[in-house]
Amino acid sequence: MSSFTEAFPRPTRLAFAALVSLVVLAGCWIPKASAGTKIQLTGSSSYPLQSWVNAAKAPTPTTTVKVAFQNCDVGCSSYNAITGIGSIKIAKNASEALAEKVLYHELGHVFADRHMYAADRATATAILGIPAGTAWRGTYGNASPSEWFAEAAAQCYKGPNYHQTLVAYGFPFKYGSAQVQGICQLMAKAVKQTPRVMTSFSVNVPASKKLETAATFEAGTITATITVGGKTGKSQASCTDQVKSNVGSIYVNTCNKKAVVFSHASRQASVVIQGVPVAAPLVKATVLSAIVSSSTAKAKKKKKKKQKNRR
Repeated sequence: MSSFTEAFPRPTRLAFAALVSLVVLAGCWIPKASAGTKIQLTGSSSYPLQSWVNAAKAPTPTTTVKVAFQNCDVGCSSYNAITGIGSIKIAKNASEALAEKVLYHELGHVFADRHMYAADRATATAILGIPAGTAWRGTYGNASPSEWFAEAAAQCYKGPNYHQTLVAYGFPFKYGSAQVQGICQLMAKAVKQTPRVMTSFSVNVPASKKLETAATFEAGTITATITVGGKTGKSQASCTDQVKSNVGSIYVNTCNKKAVVFSHASRQASVVIQGVPVAAPLVKATVLSAIVSSSTAKAKKKKKKKQKNRR
């Protein structure tokens, strides 16, 4: 969950030596907005939330976003990778100007959670002048990649008329800066990708074989549901797990952002693997065709080598 708080101290401006080439240094390029966000209001409000979203000058999350006026600091948000739906809470007593600012800021968080993969977040971190390797939701001094991105996104949404008096998290850059313009352009690029959602696919694991996914997933998001010998068990995203049955055990390893299934059973096992992919796009058919039986592949390679040596 991301949160928004006002009145943070303004830090010293960071150098941005790693600014990427997509930033336009001359002028203020405004990307075409996306009409993909549908606001679903919980409760009532006289503020024109959907109109604010529709007027945004940069791409907004292509999904439904639930909004409620509830106390959650000044604002907070979350994104459900399974349903693909975002949620935003805005303080009950927020003025119209503050509510608009908080909505745009939190939409920035939902946008990053839905449309930006690891490489995109690294690019955003570089654009904002924050050292590489800083955790997305971590901090470097007063700088936070996630919060600074959301602040830049809010300026991209509002445009030149952004309320500079409402700047939060010590964000030092103005709308016309190369940093903010770079984030606007990054968003225009990221929204064209396949959204970050939980991907699920099934595969059969032959008895006494090992299967490994070619695709990689975000750490902590991989689970595997295994059915073998009439028993079903779920392997949580905790590195190495075991599912026992009367025909043997199945071991699942998710330590290296991949799902590796080791069968010690005498029967074929049905496995459903679920996780958020590290990079886009990840098409189900591609993932399935990319799954390899390590044992079988090694055997074929060994056989081919023997045949070559005989010649």
